Amino acid sequence: MSFLKTLYSRKKLSDGRVKQKIFGISFKYRPKDGPYPPVKHPKLGVSYSVWDGEELLEGAIRSIRPAVDYVNVVWQRLSWHGKECHPDLEKLLIDLKNKGLIDEIIFFDCDPSINSNVNECAKRNLGLEAARQAECTHFMTLDTDEYWDLEQFKIAKQYVYDKNISHSACPHVLYRTPTVRHLDYADFFISFIYRIDHGEKFVNGCFADELPWRMDPTREIPITKRSRVCFLHNILCHHYSYVRKDLIKKIKNTAANHNAEEEQKYLNEWTCSDTQMQERLNSGYYVPVPNRFHINIGEEK
Repeated sequence: MSFLKTLYSRKKLSDGRVKQKIFGISFKYRPKDGPYPPVKHPKLGVSYSVWDGEELLEGAIRSIRPAVDYVNVVWQRLSWHGKECHPDLEKLLIDLKNKGLIDEIIFFDCDPSINSNVNECAKRNLGLEAARQAECTHFMTLDTDEYWDLEQFKIAKQYVYDKNISHSACPHVLYRTPTVRHLDYADFFISFIYRIDHGEKFVNGCFADELPWRMDPTREIPITKRSRVCFLHNILCHHYSYVRKDLIKKIKNTAANHNAEEEQKYLNEWTCSDTQMQERLNSGYYVPVPNRFHINIGEEK
């Protein structure tokens, strides 16, 4: 062993450089491919993408607001397919800002002639850049129907900070109503916290086959040699994807809906009669659960 030490040695210096000796030749260098140093004073920003589902937004923000430092909402008047938002959407956002739930409201000028995923990725980047301008070092991009258990959220956030994680994701479960959810977790996953203090941005579909999990392609930040990637099992996103005052409106305007065939697929999957609902409950496909976030949006369509 002592003989090997004479051939090769490596020592980290106090200034961050590394001193390396190989076959008697010594040199110093600064590592470029390792993770960025941990952030001493992390600041978490969150951006919500809004066109519809505004009836869920206040509850979604309240579920995590005590654990985040900055919140913006990026809203659009036209959907990915050119349909108008609710006429009172901007007024609702201003009211939430006056309540102290939102720090910044940002308008996104959607061009329906462009691919919906390209539009959505640009919209998420608008929220990310605003968070960076607000001096956030970490970031989450969310939708109005994504809720979190606050204590789980705080623990998972601290783990990301402590372990210097740059890319994180977690499981989520889909809800049909505030008191009925799928038994199993969704077969795709949701991004959690990203580190954004070195110019990172979303690139549509950039993960490809790089990660062992599947997620929304508009929420992907490229992985580099300096990234530290982690899938978190200690937190679950409660995704009220089917819960809307007007579910048909969502189905007809979702970014994933690109043609009539896909629209019919989502109509078949996301809508069901009372009889079908009971059959799915009896089979265990759906399970009854408490209304843990006290969601009450009125009569659903």
